[in-house]
Amino acid sequence: MTTLNENKMIAEFMGFQHTPIGWFDADELLKLPNTTDNTFDELRFDVDWNWLIGVVDKIESLGYDVQIILDYCTITNGDYSETTQIGGNKIHNVYAACVEFIEWYNQLKTIN
Repeated sequence: MTTLNENKMIAEFMGFQHTPIGWFDADELLKLPNTTDNTFDELRFDVDWNWLIGVVDKIESLGYDVQIILDYCTITNGDYSETTQIGGNKIHNVYAACVEFIEWYNQLKTIN
């Protein structure tokens, strides 16, 4: 999956809606500094901590524990456990863990 497709998947998980003017964060889940807009032309979950931490918060709100230690990211719950360290930098590893979790979560939702 490309980064573009991963970012789209994350946006949909976050409840964003794709509109003709961009991605709309109807619930205003992202609390970005220096902005009052909740419509975005570009999805930046893969490169901006301000975007990615909102995803971590949403995963935690679903009852999962997210731990970020050094270059590792672990997401756990009774029915899911994944530790990601791909190499590279911390944001990349947290992003990758979130992508893996959301893929699993979406599959779980289609089964139930």
